[in-house]
Amino acid sequence: MEQAVNLISIILVWGVFLAVFYFILVIPQKREAKRRQEMLDSLKVGDKIVTKGGLIGQIVAINKQKKTIQVAFAKGVVFEMLLEGVAYPLKD
Repeated sequence: MEQAVNLISIILVWGVFLAVFYFILVIPQKREAKRRQEMLDSLKVGDKIVTKGGLIGQIVAINKQKKTIQVAFAKGVVFEMLLEGVAYPLKD
């Protein structure tokens, strides 16, 4: 009987631990991933962005199928980059 009580208490402690872990780490991470995907989906031609490398440029073309964008960083300087390389859009 005592072993059954110990087993139940161990299972309860692990259950509480996993629940806390889920609510503290997993849910906020999912929320942030959803917010980031919505931000990337809302980008359009003409938006100014900051890349993860810290470069500032303006979107000149978007290829949704390949998940790439073309960004102009200076007059005549256009790079193609992955959409995931966008850190955030700049507000004018």
